[in-house]
Amino acid sequence: MVLFLVQYYGIKEEKEYNVDFDVEVLSSSEPPEKYEYDDTISIGNSKIKQSGSKAITVKVYKVVKFNGSIISRTLLSHDTYSSLEKIIVKNSLDN
Repeated sequence: MVLFLVQYYGIKEEKEYNVDFDVEVLSSSEPPEKYEYDDTISIGNSKIKQSGSKAITVKVYKVVKFNGSIISRTLLSHDTYSSLEKIIVKNSLDN
């Protein structure tokens, strides 16, 4: 799940306009795994050196509402974020 924290400021007008941001996740994939070897780790055990993160593609929209009704939905960005590999350390005899 991707979370964005956005703050925006302005002067409240008489009319009730609200601006929100909508994040649409188009795709995601698990991070690749990389193995490192350390013979100080007991055979059959492993430890996570780096947990990794998913690759994700998203579209972010600005949504303007007037009195609760959507009056516009504008695409702000279409982004792809690369994954960060998961690194697992285990004994070299565990191959």
